[in-house]
Amino acid sequence: MDSKEGNEASEFGGLAQAAAPARTGGGSFLLVGDVSEALTTIARRAAHASGDKLFREASVPEALAWIESNATRPTAIGLAMDGEGSARRAVALRESFALAGVPVIGLVRDLNDLSFEEAFASGIDEVCGYDEALLARRLRLLGEVDPTNVKRLDSTVVVAEPDREMRLLIGRVFRDAGYAVAFAADQDETLRQSLEPKTVAVIVSAAMALDGDDLLAVRARTEGCHVPWIVNSPPKEMPSFLRLSLKAAVSGANVTVHDAFSAPVALLFVTNELLNKPFQDGRRSVRLLYGTAVRFRLAGRSNEDVGYIYNISEGGMYVRTLAPPARWDELWIEFVPPRTDRLVHLDATCVWVRKFGPAGTASVPPGFGVELTGGSKADLGRYERSYASYQDERQASRESIMPPALELPPVVIPR
Repeated sequence: MDSKEGNEASEFGGLAQAAAPARTGGGSFLLVGDVSEALTTIARRAAHASGDKLFREASVPEALAWIESNATRPTAIGLAMDGEGSARRAVALRESFALAGVPVIGLVRDLNDLSFEEAFASGIDEVCGYDEALLARRLRLLGEVDPTNVKRLDSTVVVAEPDREMRLLIGRVFRDAGYAVAFAADQDETLRQSLEPKTVAVIVSAAMALDGDDLLAVRARTEGCHVPWIVNSPPKEMPSFLRLSLKAAVSGANVTVHDAFSAPVALLFVTNELLNKPFQDGRRSVRLLYGTAVRFRLAGRSNEDVGYIYNISEGGMYVRTLAPPARWDELWIEFVPPRTDRLVHLDATCVWVRKFGPAGTASVPPGFGVELTGGSKADLGRYERSYASYQDERQASRESIMPPALELPPVVIPR
């Protein structure tokens, strides 16, 4: 095992990827948590329809013990999200390196924006309501994935974060996108890892980002680091870090400031936008991070599903889900655009799909991208105005706290 693999394995529970149990037979669906009989019945029927067998465990330690004793990797883990402690159980599942490639589906009675946001912030891959057909479809699609077939980019992302749980959540996002991950719990290790030849980006917590009156990225730049740094900052500290990033740019350091309160997967979006900037500059419109539930179905059909919007552009969007439609399917989609309170109903075509599973070319979580193709004149107009307003708002928000390059005010970072 090389040093990079050792770094990953020591963080993800000390278990090597090769030691992870393989999935065998018809598959299993492991239900974890304080599960009602109603949910158990739905899960059992969904598992049966997908060719899986249902197993139940009340806690994460019991679930991990079941997996170890049965020497098998489940098709998926279903985590009951309606009771208390579900977020802690989700993080506990993600602490197991052996289960890093196993999808976790949060199961909730009432599906809404908050349930998606809480689940994604805890490392859960999908949220599904108490719907037998929708759960069965996810299990069927996941049953086609070989979770041990991991393709990696020849690129490393450094995750510098003192909190181990957050390191794990961020690290898994990048591992699933095909990156190697190097973890750092102090500034010396962050600097060392940033100078490694395969490092392409550094994600650094606000708690570790400062080096005296400057950013640590400035010292890294003077020592030969040329990769982008992303400061993961609480919202209240972002104005000060944005000012410091402008100051750092004078020395040649490439620093972006990101909202640490957003879901960890948003860091993947920001990193890929930075690493692929020439391509992004050639787009007709800017992609903007925006999250809300979206209902979609095949055009003219009644079987509706629910995903979560990951980003939007003027002419399309990306929807996060473990059950994407097929490429070139014609769809009807319904969602609430930014800064509005009214649904729009639009026609769309699925132009590309990313199924679940680690892959060396992944720049987004599992889901599908759509091109908007039609709709009523009123709804198309509402979406176009909403997107334009949201883009202007994002730009104005940034400019309002960024001083002119030659008029840097004193910097005060809350401690």
